[in-house]
Amino acid sequence: MTTRSSRGRVASNSSSARSARTKGKARTQSNESLKKYKKQHGESPPTTDRVKFHGFRGYYKGQMVATPEEIRPKPLSLGDLECIRTLGQGAYGNVVLVRVRPRSNPNKIERPGSLFAMKILNRAEMQSFDERHPDDSDVEIASLCKLPWNPFVNGVIASFYDATSLYLMLECIPSGSLHDIIHKRGPVDAATARFYYANIACALMFLHGLGLVHRDLKPTNILVKPDGYLALADFGLAKMESDTLKNSWVMVGTPIYMAPELIRFQGSVGRGIDWWSSGVILYEIMTKRVPFYGKGEEETYRRVEAGKYKWPRHIRVGKTLKSFVAALLTYNSTRRLGVVGLVMDHAWLQGIDWEAMERHQYIAPWVPGMPHLSETWLDKPLPEPHTLQKLRVVIPPVHRQHDHRQPDSKSDLT
Repeated sequence: MTTRSSRGRVASNSSSARSARTKGKARTQSNESLKKYKKQHGESPPTTDRVKFHGFRGYYKGQMVATPEEIRPKPLSLGDLECIRTLGQGAYGNVVLVRVRPRSNPNKIERPGSLFAMKILNRAEMQSFDERHPDDSDVEIASLCKLPWNPFVNGVIASFYDATSLYLMLECIPSGSLHDIIHKRGPVDAATARFYYANIACALMFLHGLGLVHRDLKPTNILVKPDGYLALADFGLAKMESDTLKNSWVMVGTPIYMAPELIRFQGSVGRGIDWWSSGVILYEIMTKRVPFYGKGEEETYRRVEAGKYKWPRHIRVGKTLKSFVAALLTYNSTRRLGVVGLVMDHAWLQGIDWEAMERHQYIAPWVPGMPHLSETWLDKPLPEPHTLQKLRVVIPPVHRQHDHRQPDSKSDLT
């Protein structure tokens, strides 16, 4: 509705009138920006194409466009993280649990309180290892940093360094390992074994598709995610399959999971050694024991080289599963399943929807959930603060500090 003033002009609340007033404000802002630019630089801004200014259609030539405010989150640094728990200890460093400290404008996955695993590698130890094993120099770092994301591989999210250490930030997978499932819940039925082996197969097919061989596949290196799916970890012995230097392919890995071609110093080496190890793991999932166990390393090597094993009589195993394990544990690596033919095409794995498996659409046999690691007693000592130059170590309350008490005898997997 319009009315007329005493001077006869239209005093209107129509959309056209409001639009004119808004455009006038935008034009005024643009002119002020132009004057400010001339005052600072002593000349007009360069000619630009037609642009939009604060959502309004701009003007030709000489109009100043406001610099947009930076909204992209800054990348995480060591100063944004704090160490709250030790998850594991190794020869060249520790794996700790880190938490994101409060920060402005965080990324969605880097919100304050988000938890990650951090592998801390001592640079002096790494340099000593590089001098003794030049062929394996920084293998894990190079392997993990180049890997694209995959749900069945625990890859690197970010990496940092200081004067004493190298830090690899990984997805936090704190629900245990396949070794825990085997020895606290096993032996399992064939359907459960099929699910877990399909997870392992997905991880290996992804790695082998990139030309990478893990070379140390074993249950302790296969982690259990909160949704019950598995993720392959620990790439310290990984190597590109294209590396044909034979000396670097012998006596590598854990003896009871090691393929015979790694022991006898002959034969074709490559992805077949991972498929052999996966066959050993499948046997272990079903029986809670390994097929080539020996009292010492020498006896284990002899059993692996002999290539003979038996199934326990008290455990019922179908013929199809037995033939599948036998195909994976084929002594001749050039005839082994996975090297010749696709593992997923075997009859024992028929009926699996591999796309659904990769999308985690199956319900896992056991769903552990996410343990409250930031609120429970510390079962391992924290690193000494002076050993971590830029990573802050949080000292927990007295009732949660590590004091060498015995852990709870009850299993977390029950």
